[in-house]
Amino acid sequence: MKINLALNSRLISEDKAREKARRKLGAMNTSSVRSGLCYKKMYFMKVMAYASRVPFPPKKRPYVIFYDSYLSLGGMTYGVPEYEKKIVNDDLIVQDKVTRDSFEDQKDNFIERFILKQYLLKRPDIKVEGIEEIYLPYYRCTFNGREVYINAATGKSSL
Repeated sequence: MKINLALNSRLISEDKAREKARRKLGAMNTSSVRSGLCYKKMYFMKVMAYASRVPFPPKKRPYVIFYDSYLSLGGMTYGVPEYEKKIVNDDLIVQDKVTRDSFEDQKDNFIERFILKQYLLKRPDIKVEGIEEIYLPYYRCTFNGREVYINAATGKSSL
């Protein structure tokens, strides 16, 4: 399958990921934790806010909202990561729980929750400039049927 894979010059080692997973999952040693590299889909929505300032031209402010298609968590970020198209085996891709169609149905809720709550008085005009699907590298670590995902670029864990 051909996917948009984030460019990462340096990834953490698999041993370091197993050690983090061992602490998170409560395993006695790292050899009992199985791990492997996989890829999770993230949605990045680029939004431009136009704040009205009559008689001056509107003030433009860009925002980027990210959304994890597996964990159903989102937030704000500074930009869309650079990516390139690569061919990856289907078994290395984590099955997403949120499809692009359901994400697009909820995009107004994300704009309200992450952008518009900052504006108390007059809300800006919002224009969605695009949605990118980018796969990020993760280590899938399992122990006794429980699994944890360790971000291969940052080393942060997510259940």
